[in-house]
Amino acid sequence: MTEEDAIVKVEADGQTRYYKAIDDAFTDENQDGTVTLMKDVTNGHTIYVTGGPYILDLNGCDMSSVSEESVTVTVGKADGDKGNLTVKDSGTDGRLEKLVVESGSLTVGNGSFGFVGDNASSCIGSINFKGGHADEFKINSRGYWTDDVGNFVDGLRTFVLWRRFVRG
Repeated sequence: MTEEDAIVKVEADGQTRYYKAIDDAFTDENQDGTVTLMKDVTNGHTIYVTGGPYILDLNGCDMSSVSEESVTVTVGKADGDKGNLTVKDSGTDGRLEKLVVESGSLTVGNGSFGFVGDNASSCIGSINFKGGHADEFKINSRGYWTDDVGNFVDGLRTFVLWRRFVRG
């Protein structure tokens, strides 16, 4: 894959790799690496991040859909397959439409987000904020949500997530 054709660049283990699909960047060989967007991602779908740790650098690019289905980055999976992701924006005006935790650890370094939260039916892990902006923030597993959250700039905030069990 050439740099000109790539959507993302990954720097891991002293090597640089290029990928046409962001989904392909979150692999075992790229753990402890930085996944840097080189172009906007506009095809709506869910990108599962398991394993890690990984750093996702928006690099001033947008991850937002032109269709009805949103671009969602989901940390971990409901089956307990954990992920570890830090998201940041080394550029300006990068934006991620939807960022969700199902199982694992998410750290938001900075950036702009349409939605940040958890999946109430299956989440376990944590969300750590060091900065950034979220239009909507919901911690369903804790019964906490708010619209128009604003900026997370006044120090670290950590939310511990757990599964919610409903008896029927």
